[in-house]
Amino acid sequence: MLLPHVIHRGAAATAAAAAAMAAAAATTAAATRSAAATPATAAATTTAAAATATAGAAATAAATTTAAAATPAAAVTAAPTPAATAATAAAAAAAAAFD
Repeated sequence: MLLPHVIHRGAAATAAAAAAMAAAAATTAAATRSAAATPATAAATTTAAAATATAGAAATAAATTTAAAATPAAAVTAAPTPAATAATAAAAAAAAAFD
């Protein structure tokens, strides 16, 4: 016949072992979920990187096209035409005539 204190110690050891097994099972389940999620995470990261690169390339191309279109217009605006030069000279002469 077992003594009560021996039975009590055995029950405590059994409870501790059960808690350790539950913790191990939870850790294993978490590791399994993590391992299952890793390929999906890698795929999402690759997709996001590709989308970022595509968006960056599209934005760069759009900015380059806009700059290229604006450059001739800016050059025309910056370079006075002979007609504008003549009109300015005529206006200056007319202003001088009124003085």
